[in-house]
Order: sequence, then structure tokens, then C-alpha cells
Amino acid sequence: MSRKALTELTATHHVILEMLVDGHKMGAIRKAINVSSSTVYAHTSRMARILGVSADDTIPALVNEAFRRGLYKPQPSQRQCSVCLSPAQVFVLWLMAEGKGVSSVSRIISLPTTTTHSVMRQIILKFGVTSRTDAVRAAWSTGILTGEMSPPAREWRCYPSGCGIHSGVPAQRRRLVREPRMV
Repeated sequence: MSRKALTELTATHHVILEMLVDGHKMGAIRKAINVSSSTVYAHTSRMARILGVSADDTIPALVNEAFRRGLYKPQPSQRQCSVCLSPAQVFVLWLMAEGKGVSSVSRIISLPTTTTHSVMRQIILKFGVTSRTDAVRAAWSTGILTGEMSPPAREWRCYPSGCGIHSGVPAQRRRLVREPRMV
């Protein structure tokens, strides 16, 4: 993102983006800046264009981009990373952070949409949150997502190191994880 892109963000854009990063829902943002819901959505669409975010699910992608570009620093988690995700879940989380919706993720990982939705729900439940945006925010604050992270290319990866991939699962019950299909 260029400096020009940052200067194109208005004061209202910065307020909305900061509230999204802080975890506020659209209704609270609407009330705080005293505008209609459609105006808030128009601002988020404009911010997405300015920041170069093209996504199925814009809000998690905007939060991810704000953290990735260093516009906002993630609040450090009060606890150590107690969330252990499988490499496949980390990959799906990364796709969620990029703003991919269920159908896009399904195509990328070659799984049915119902299975993909279930994986997304498991990730959200493991973080103890209620939405994809909250899961992305929690992943940044625990260090699972970082600014240096790039798409897992040939193998599933687990971040951060030391987070047990198969903790507590007996070896005979572990399923092989298929490699992601490159798009």
C-alpha cells in the first residue's frame, strides 16, 4: 500500500477501521459516528478499494490488512497461545484473514462447502469468539498470524512453533491432511 493510499483514507475511514480493529460491530459503529448502516457499508467498501482488499468477506480482510500493514498493533493476548490449530486449520484461518468466503475456501482446499464451514466454525470455537473477524483479531493477538506470513505453498504449517499440532490425538486416529491446491 502506498503513502498515497493512506492519504486517501478520510478521518471517518480511520475511525471506522479503528473501531473494526477494536472489535466493534457495525451497529455500534453506526451509532458512534451517527450515520446509517448503508453509509458504514459504503465506507468499508471504499476502504477496501483504497487498501487494495478484494475479498468475499470484507471486514475480516480489512482487519487483517490493518494489522499486516502496521496501521494498528494487535493487542497482546492476556494468555499464552492456548489455541492449538491443525496445519489445515491454520491454512483456513489464513484464507479467512484474506477475506475468502466459504465457497472460495472450499474451492482452494478441494473440500465440500459443508466441511469447510465446519472447519471455520471449529476455528471460531477454539478461539472462543463469535465471528470470523473476531477469530482473525484473536489470531493476530496470539501470534498465530503475523505480518511476515505468506500463503502456505506446498505444505500445511503450524504457527507459532511449539503449538502442538496433534496434541492429545492418538497417532492411530490422526488423519492425513491433503496438500492445498494452488490457485
